[in-house]
Amino acid sequence: GVKVYLVHNEMYASQGRLPVGQFAFHGWDLLLASRDSEQGAYIRKVWVEFASTWEVAAWTEVDAAAGTWTTNHLMNDEASCVAIGSYKADECALWTEGGMGGSEFWWAN
Repeated sequence: GVKVYLVHNEMYASQGRLPVGQFAFHGWDLLLASRDSEQGAYIRKVWVEFASTWEVAAWTEVDAAAGTWTTNHLMNDEASCVAIGSYKADECALWTEGGMGGSEFWWAN
């Protein structure tokens, strides 16, 4: 089957496009991909790889059967990706303990 990936894009551009350290907003990856930058080249490479092979060899897929997740964290440093197990697990637990995160939320799986 098709692999599923969880991705957190923390890439930013400091050349006047976003203030340094401001996190990416929805659609920022598309804007980066259209630019001649190290981050744009990385995103285009990943998109082409996924479109042609249905996977990204350097990324870790979600393992829903095991009940764990790994987030592929796109970093600005050298336009890289770091796989982080149970990324933000403490924050998720806090929301769950507060009664949030049930099936009524689209992101709860």
